[in-house]
Amino acid sequence: LTGANWRAGFSNWQAKPDGSTTALASVPAFADQSGQRLYGSYDIAGFRIGLAYDWSNLDDKTSTACAGTTCGKFSKRQAYSIPIQYNTGPHTIYFHYTVAKNDTGTAFQNGGYLNPTNQDSGAKMYALAYAYDLSKRTSVAVTYAQITNDPVAAYNFFTSTSGIGSSDAGITAGEDPKLFSVTIAHYF
Repeated sequence: LTGANWRAGFSNWQAKPDGSTTALASVPAFADQSGQRLYGSYDIAGFRIGLAYDWSNLDDKTSTACAGTTCGKFSKRQAYSIPIQYNTGPHTIYFHYTVAKNDTGTAFQNGGYLNPTNQDSGAKMYALAYAYDLSKRTSVAVTYAQITNDPVAAYNFFTSTSGIGSSDAGITAGEDPKLFSVTIAHYF
């Protein structure tokens, strides 16, 4: 939905296994995955202020896959983000604050199942960026971001994975990664 100075939306994502009951190292293959997101923003006097709320689950739907254990929700996580953007001429400043709440499922994390009442699996992230448009198709930007993990959380920047970043950029639970970048973008 969009209006003159606002926008809002909802997304729903579902993934079901293809019949395998083999558990992988990080996500049980027999788990149904679901995620929903409600989001919106409002524009006023050069500012765009937004809010996004996300909730996701990994649910066991195969009773034989967890013989002798209590399964159900492997992971149940909620998160919210508050993005703010300010634009004036060729200058744009971006800020966002994001909170991932504690996992309230019996999550398979750090090599083992956590207690569903664990209170140390959340994280917070903030990022600040400045971009300057050199022309209609070219801009330069500088960004700083930091994640503050709780003692058993290991959230990291997606650009830090070995597939698109440094192969030694992994973190251990409780570490707080930081990111600083300078970028040049040209659109053809």
